[in-house]
Amino acid sequence: LTTGFAFVLRDALVKSGVKLDEVKLVAVGGGAQRLTALREQKQTATLLNSPLDLIAENAGSVRLAEMRGLIGPYQGISGMARRAWLAENRETAKAFVRAFHASVAWLT
Repeated sequence: LTTGFAFVLRDALVKSGVKLDEVKLVAVGGGAQRLTALREQKQTATLLNSPLDLIAENAGSVRLAEMRGLIGPYQGISGMARRAWLAENRETAKAFVRAFHASVAWLT
């Protein structure tokens, strides 16, 4: 419960008028594990980013809030590469970043 997503969740709950002592926060894992726990009804609610939020909705879950509206933009996903690889693959890396950005924009 010390990742950025946990901090986002706490902030969103407080901004929505929910007191933290009114909920039980449980560490489940990454997004895929949180989605699985939600679908298996091992948790009542969770925080998911795209495309996992869309998968949950398509499976019948209800979106409770839009985080962007509650806390503003949040960079929850990042990509890493070694400098040596980037030096040799600059155009490939730029193409990947453009494609990734476009895919997230398409999802939202």
